[in-house]
Amino acid sequence: MPVIVNIAPKTIPAATLTTIVVLASSPDNLSLNSFEWDFGDGQTATTSVNSVAHAYAATGTYKLSIRVTDSKGQSAKKEFNLIVGSPRDMIATLISQKTRTIDSFVNNLSIYSDWEKQAIKEALSIDGLKQELSAIQGNFSFASTEEQYIDLMVSLNGLSVPVSTSIYSTAAEFTYPVDPDKVDLTNGWFCRSRHLK
Repeated sequence: MPVIVNIAPKTIPAATLTTIVVLASSPDNLSLNSFEWDFGDGQTATTSVNSVAHAYAATGTYKLSIRVTDSKGQSAKKEFNLIVGSPRDMIATLISQKTRTIDSFVNNLSIYSDWEKQAIKEALSIDGLKQELSAIQGNFSFASTEEQYIDLMVSLNGLSVPVSTSIYSTAAEFTYPVDPDKVDLTNGWFCRSRHLK
């Protein structure tokens, strides 16, 4: 039977479409084909992936029930307490969490060389994420209506913050043969075509 481990996040803002993820696996390495969600607010959903987007209309604690079914038709069900809070009360906490996550991610890049660190930070737009968080923090200071708080929560939920990096494989040494058709002798520059040996 499938094993349901946990959900994330367990605390979400009200009136904001939030993605909830269930962590589940199959001891027999079977594929998990169906995820049935009962949000505890009278609404349900079925997905073929382990995530779903849902918005709770009111704050409170909800019983979120999930049934996971594998490719053999075996299923498991588990219930979780999900805390739905006011967007206003949660914004500062989320900004702080996302800022700490980015800082931790950057600190963990110490295993890479300087140029690799820079390339990773540029590829993931780390500076841009920090600026967006700073802008949200500034807007939060001036927000006063529920609509403004909800808009800020939507912006926060839309920020994809990297958590970790992994090195999957390394390549053997390879050459960069020069393509004679792409040599430009007029300015001293030439283009190389990259091919693996």
